[in-house]
Amino acid sequence: MLEDIKSHARHYFILLIILLHGFGGLILFRYDQLVQLWFVFSTCSAYFLWGLIHHHLEKNATPKIIFEYLLISILAALLLTTLVIRA
Repeated sequence: MLEDIKSHARHYFILLIILLHGFGGLILFRYDQLVQLWFVFSTCSAYFLWGLIHHHLEKNATPKIIFEYLLISILAALLLTTLVIRA
């Protein structure tokens, strides 16, 4: 795992920026639910696209991997949307 991160440092740095952008947006706009929802959906979409691009570049993108990224993105969006709406 650590070797994978070292060999793909740029990929994981981009992922870190995507996730920090989403987390930062939720914190900065904690009083505006509409903007928070935009951050949730844009971050989940960016995560899904990052996964597609990463595995495409690695030449190991399979339908199973794509489906997994899609499900994780949807699950994260549902959980975060529930938190944003209830807060």
